[in-house]
Amino acid sequence: MTIMPRLKRRFVAGLAVCVVMVGAAVFALLQPKTAMQGTLVELARIPVGAEPLGIDIARDGSVIVAAAAGRTLHVLDPYTFSEVSSLDLSSYGRLSRVFVDQASGDVFVTASIKGHVLKMDSNASSVLATANTGGFPQGMALADGKLLIALTGGQAVAVLDPADMAPLERLDAGDRPSSIHVDRNGEAFYVVKSTTRSVWVFDLASLKWTHTISDPSLVRLSDIAQAPHGRLLLLDATQDSLLVLDASGSTIEARIPLLPAECGECTHVPMALTVSPDGKRVVVVGRGGWVSLVDLKTQELVGARQAGHDLRGVVWAGDGKIFTTSFASGEVVVLGSADG
Repeated sequence: MTIMPRLKRRFVAGLAVCVVMVGAAVFALLQPKTAMQGTLVELARIPVGAEPLGIDIARDGSVIVAAAAGRTLHVLDPYTFSEVSSLDLSSYGRLSRVFVDQASGDVFVTASIKGHVLKMDSNASSVLATANTGGFPQGMALADGKLLIALTGGQAVAVLDPADMAPLERLDAGDRPSSIHVDRNGEAFYVVKSTTRSVWVFDLASLKWTHTISDPSLVRLSDIAQAPHGRLLLLDATQDSLLVLDASGSTIEARIPLLPAECGECTHVPMALTVSPDGKRVVVVGRGGWVSLVDLKTQELVGARQAGHDLRGVVWAGDGKIFTTSFASGEVVVLGSADG
């Protein structure tokens, strides 16, 4: 007696996905075309509430999104492109970043205006612990039993115990630290300082500053990642480019434009990047609504398309799908690479 309702639910879910994908295709036809657009294929648009910002992949593969103005946390199914659950976190104020510890499954969320950092269960269904760090918490990273949080308004990095969110240390990080990345060898971490055109490097064991990465050509840095071969990847938001630095950070090996030449007066304003699961490519999203695909071996732009309005966060799932938060339209845009 339960077979027909179950089939009906599956049919309705499949029909809904088809409707979303048809709508996405119509939207794509209305966007500016470039020769590279075909390398990125839009798959779906998922409504997630007002002003989505932070995004990450849960340990079970679902996608977790923080809606800033909506003050809600959303869990999305990456296969049906539908919402699994949502959680009202309005008592903590506007939400910002999301970070998932893949080892434990714990989900961490920053509520920047009120200065809170929340520790959630792996299903993002309940708050397990909180810490009031003050100072507008933004980027997060975890290594060596330490949760590291960039405090943009506090000119510091807060170090918390991820088990109970107890404060361990507070490190001076200069003016407006925004993003954090832990080195692949687990010995250091990098703190991007957007307004001072530099990256501060800290020793992870001692939590001491060791040196600063800077260059006169840097203008406004927005995010950082690392390629499998150790090279650092930096976004320059003002110059619409991706910078490739050697592993020490002392030499800029390449500055890669993120917009195709035929785009003319387009602007990108890159805000976030992530490396593909196979380590061969990097995807960059920005406030101009562009998604750019860069080949790390050739250090060339191989794909670009306008996919939304004011894109702020991005993740690359293990099956090749790219999920990005469209801040202005209240959606998560899902894309795939035409060449896999």
